[in-house]
Amino acid sequence: VLGVPGVIDAFVTENNTGADTTVGTQTILAHSIYVAVQGGLDPDVAKAIWTKKPPCSNYSGSTSVTVEDDNSGYVTPPTYTVKFQRPAALGVNFVVTIANRPDVPGDIATQVQAVIADTFPDLARIGQTMFASSYVCPIAALGGYARILGVEVNGGASQAVGINQFPTLGTVTVTLA
Repeated sequence: VLGVPGVIDAFVTENNTGADTTVGTQTILAHSIYVAVQGGLDPDVAKAIWTKKPPCSNYSGSTSVTVEDDNSGYVTPPTYTVKFQRPAALGVNFVVTIANRPDVPGDIATQVQAVIADTFPDLARIGQTMFASSYVCPIAALGGYARILGVEVNGGASQAVGINQFPTLGTVTVTLA
């Protein structure tokens, strides 16, 4: 699925038990695979899932796409309904506090915002926990003037991202103290 053009993130799991299960707020049906995908076109994503799905397993998800079996051996190709999840956006806001020193440039807020925006895509993933501390080194790399007093993500040290959520960068507030 990650190889589908336009896909920027995916989370895949299965429920191989005989009962529905819940992960966070997402129900995964019994004997099914669950695929959350951000990006890509629905038909391309569905085809990629269908070609890799184990036999005799169901699908969990709210997006349904009909896939046609393109095997040339069929006179009338069979079709299959593939389900997957398009994750909901989860806004992620940052508050960064920098020591107010004489060598801090006037554009420190812009610099910090750019570093977080550049780093965010690599650290913000479906089904993962985001840690504010992961952003300390990239901010500190700005230079000796970037003395970090604190970094918060959504008001705390970490932000859990559900398997049905895709983190999106919200505001980055930089304060000097």
